[in-house]
Amino acid sequence: MISGHSLRKRVTTSGYLKKLNDLFFVTWVRRDARILNAVVYIWRSICVDAELCRKLLQEGFLNKIKLIYHPEARSYISIDVHFEPVYQILALAACYGERASKQEVLSFSLDALARLTPRPLAETTLELLEPLASAVSHSLYTLDDTQTLAAEWLLIAIDASMELLSTPRPPHDLILHSFAVIVSAAGRCPWESMKDKTPALDLLAALLCSENVSLRALAVRTFVGPIRFEENGPTAKAPMPIRPERLPPALRRVIEDYGPDKCHTTGIMSCGRQVLESICGVRRHRDFCKFGIEMVAFLTEHGRHLDDVLDGAGYWEVSDTPYVRYVATALSVAVKTLRARGDAPAADILHLEHLYLSAPEEAAKYAEVVLGRDPRNTWAHLVLFDGATRSSEELIRLGGAVLNLPLLPLAARLRIRANLVTRLVQKAFVFILNASPSEEHKRAVGLECLQDALELANVFVSEAPPDMPSLLTVLDHHIVATLTVREEKSGKGLKDIQSSLRLYKRTKCILRLLGGSPRDTGPTPRDVLLDHYRSGVKLWDGLIKRFDALDRHLRMSAERPSGSRCASPAGDIQGPGSDDWCLRIGESNLGSTAEGPLRCTCHCGTRSRVRMGEGCAVLSRCASCGKATAMLKRCSRCAKAWYCDMTCQTTHWPEHKAHCKRH
Repeated sequence: MISGHSLRKRVTTSGYLKKLNDLFFVTWVRRDARILNAVVYIWRSICVDAELCRKLLQEGFLNKIKLIYHPEARSYISIDVHFEPVYQILALAACYGERASKQEVLSFSLDALARLTPRPLAETTLELLEPLASAVSHSLYTLDDTQTLAAEWLLIAIDASMELLSTPRPPHDLILHSFAVIVSAAGRCPWESMKDKTPALDLLAALLCSENVSLRALAVRTFVGPIRFEENGPTAKAPMPIRPERLPPALRRVIEDYGPDKCHTTGIMSCGRQVLESICGVRRHRDFCKFGIEMVAFLTEHGRHLDDVLDGAGYWEVSDTPYVRYVATALSVAVKTLRARGDAPAADILHLEHLYLSAPEEAAKYAEVVLGRDPRNTWAHLVLFDGATRSSEELIRLGGAVLNLPLLPLAARLRIRANLVTRLVQKAFVFILNASPSEEHKRAVGLECLQDALELANVFVSEAPPDMPSLLTVLDHHIVATLTVREEKSGKGLKDIQSSLRLYKRTKCILRLLGGSPRDTGPTPRDVLLDHYRSGVKLWDGLIKRFDALDRHLRMSAERPSGSRCASPAGDIQGPGSDDWCLRIGESNLGSTAEGPLRCTCHCGTRSRVRMGEGCAVLSRCASCGKATAMLKRCSRCAKAWYCDMTCQTTHWPEHKAHCKRH
């Protein structure tokens, strides 16, 4: 049997690849199917080694595989090609190739899947689907957001993966590859084309009951899509005044219990009238000192910025109008007037608001100057936080400090909590979905962020007015976080999110009646997820339990080599205080078993050696029966004679022993 070291030496030092290429073209011209298939088997053996596989890919190796695979070329030379090693070569090329090679393999593999999946599928076809599913799972994530694939190809990949998962007792890597294909393809398919894929949607929803938090996060991300990080949710444009008598009885009781005068709509309209009265007063009387004092009192009492108030009341739709320019001029003059009177604290607050409206970057710099003089200046903290000129990690730290300030207005507290909830959920998903199976500390950071987000969301929901638009965003994040962090003790039901679902539905109805939310356009991806959850658990609970058991066993029994290609791509994420996670938002490695949170064993233990199996010997003839095949084995004593198996070697031994050098 030839060793991996000797094959590597032969391939890299003696022009073996060139001879193999010459043999391929000669047999292609001569239409010798037997030798051609043997060459394919040898290529398959060489591709098991990562470095040799990349060497072949750099020399245009895939073009020869395409030539073999193309139906018209095969019919032209009348060659019956063995497709099993061809598909295994695609899987290995997708595993070890560079990004450009992976994308080439992807289109090749999807085309092969399209030719293999007409119903009904035979048992041999299912065996061929497995390496193709591996090839797609290792290459589909390499596409950028600007690169698109035909929905038909993606749906075919989903169908093939579902067929593989339906086989009895699928192995761990096969489950992972199928999950990766379904997750990645479903994330790229339009939801309209996924409506008929009920089993696939059921499976994706059933992943929520897995023990693996990365799998639960993938399921949520697949349905909900990239987490929306709207700062304040949908903004109400010129809402109608709240009239409880026009609301349904149930919603009327909700508004009356909270207090119509405390509701978000009422607050926005009353604040808008108050600011407009001050602006009209300064235009009539030119008393900028009084105007400045009124504006400072308004800002410190309500904690709302002027553009938010006037925009919500319908007076600040365009930022560059004579009206807006007059307000900015009045604020600037009022700041100078207050400074001339010696009221520096009030002048600082008004100057911060003026800069916030006209030059946010300058506002952040001036806020730091003010905090250097007075570290407990509430408005400087708010301007620094709302300006969003800092990284998400810095805003998380700053938001926690601002919430501890005394006498913080309710509107400011709600705005900060809503922002922190979205930032923490964002950070949690980046850490969870970029952690390799061995990086438990990163998943712990993500789960901790989700727990903090849930605590903030619970406080926000208890304090927020029932008609506040950002309540929808916070409830949406609350549902996402709850579905991701849920543990085994929570069971397989949806009781832990029922209250959030009821509040979400109620808030949406209130906003629609008040004119602050668009008309309902049908089920959202989150609704589809919940609709398919119960049926998915019923159908796929056994498969999920099998995967969890296999995954738990692999985690406990095997440590991945540190020098393998399984090294984490998120290794630069150092911990909860690092800013590097902000750079990983929007990366599309979610369904990858190569660079995503779910790693298969394809990349481990095969980089520095050639694993030899059937079909790995060089071409020769059996010394006993004379058969020429690519599956011969060499005599371990003299390394000169070749045999089909032990039977041929035993039969030929009386003749061969006279020539065997070790006899």
